[in-house]
Amino acid sequence: MPLRVLNRYLAEWIDNDYHTTIHSSTGEAPLVRYLRHVHLLREAPKDLDDYFRKRALRRVARDRTVALNARLYEAPLELIGKQVSLLYHDHDPARVEVYRQIAIALDTDGRSTSVTRLTKTIRDILCELVSRKIVPVLITDEANLMRLEVLA
Repeated sequence: MPLRVLNRYLAEWIDNDYHTTIHSSTGEAPLVRYLRHVHLLREAPKDLDDYFRKRALRRVARDRTVALNARLYEAPLELIGKQVSLLYHDHDPARVEVYRQIAIALDTDGRSTSVTRLTKTIRDILCELVSRKIVPVLITDEANLMRLEVLA
């Protein structure tokens, strides 16, 4: 039996039998239960595409550059010599994210790493990057507590 025929039979069974048959543990048909709670569904996040990026490990060179797909990107000074993960889409080479724990990347070990202090440190770095008109990069900490865009 070809796969497309099997898929058609499965879809028919799901639509005509499974979704309309009363479930033993809920006491109602799955489709009825779903429709009763459809108002609880949330819209997909606007940045849904970002959840499906590729990741590449790179080391930031002494000249603050990181190579990815035959293109050079400039990273913050504090990342020189450090290994970072680059998150990217093949279809959007102008936007690459440096994904690293910000507290470690900024060498704040042993000092206060409050969100306020990290935000100030990052803003200082971002001001320098923006003033030098550097290729856009997005810095994201691993806990996604802060998400700051560097705009050239």
